[in-house]
Amino acid sequence: MSNPKISRFIVLLLCLGICFRVILFLVNPPNNSYDDHMEVIQLYSEDFERPLPFECWQAYQPPAYYYIGAIFLKCADFLGLKGACKWKIVQSINCILSLLVLVLFSKILTKIGVNNGLKILYLSFLAFLPRDIFTSLMVGNDYLLILSSVAVLFYFVKLLKTKPEIS
Repeated sequence: MSNPKISRFIVLLLCLGICFRVILFLVNPPNNSYDDHMEVIQLYSEDFERPLPFECWQAYQPPAYYYIGAIFLKCADFLGLKGACKWKIVQSINCILSLLVLVLFSKILTKIGVNNGLKILYLSFLAFLPRDIFTSLMVGNDYLLILSSVAVLFYFVKLLKTKPEIS
């Protein structure tokens, strides 16, 4: 039986992690990153063709994030946004992915039956880990990999929990 106070605290922890990311997203400029992924997204958005590896620094990276970024950039152009505002829309990709990771991670902990004390500990690490928060606020392709990994783990655990025993 779950303690309602503990359950509310876990929800509060998730909400604080979400609020923390959203507030920091709002004040963090889109060009605050250590690699120039914006250049690659700009190249992708011109004709949705993959640039040659020598055209820019990050062009050799896997293209999924850059296509998504190019779509967001084109949508921002369509909405008439200019300069930093349209790049803020692109920057929102990782913020959204980060929020999904928090929720999926919480669901994984519930599915594998982690006790509430450990769930609070693990969620507090993920909700307030500075490196994770910094990555979720940048324009960059790292967070798509993080979400993909957590989603695969979630579906693996779900499969294990629903798979009938073979006798």
